[in-house]
Amino acid sequence: MTSKTPAIPAIVLAAGKSTRMGRPKPLLPLDGLPLIAHSLNTLSAGGAGPMVLVTADLHDALVPIAAAHQAHLVRNPQADGDMASSVLSGLRALTTLAANADGVLIQPGDYPRVLPATVATLIRLHASHRDDILIPICQHLRGHPTLFPRVLLAELGHGKTLRDIIGAHPDAVRLVPVDDPGVLQDVDSPEDYAALGGRLI
Repeated sequence: MTSKTPAIPAIVLAAGKSTRMGRPKPLLPLDGLPLIAHSLNTLSAGGAGPMVLVTADLHDALVPIAAAHQAHLVRNPQADGDMASSVLSGLRALTTLAANADGVLIQPGDYPRVLPATVATLIRLHASHRDDILIPICQHLRGHPTLFPRVLLAELGHGKTLRDIIGAHPDAVRLVPVDDPGVLQDVDSPEDYAALGGRLI
């Protein structure tokens, strides 16, 4: 990145229960890497940083993966916490890791096929649209990751979700067309995993 494009931190969410998959999604092998490693690689290659990986039950298992990708590992203290509580855990870590960043990328950890170019596009657009919520779209559908102005994330919690924040600020939403089907390809079920080339053993 150039000096005109400041670093944007990323919060990667890996604290879910993987209920539909039936086994821990972040550790599933895909193309020779754990599933979660693809998100970390993409964010890093796209220019995001620092990265905070939010965990729960898999915290210990993810320590070496986080270390290998220079991601900061934090545990969601709520055993049955939702996505909002995981984002809040990540934001607390960013208070010291990226105190001056005015935007934050939120990346669910089960979107392994997002392209680095998509991340780079969102970061570049944020430099000139700092008050906007940037959401990638492909095939007319909204995808992930989403880049939020940090000030809006202060509304999170107390029953408010990321979806609520987006709904409360429709004029701030900027849809960003990308040629990247990966923004739509999450891995929720064995069928999703198989469609991306994964094999359950």
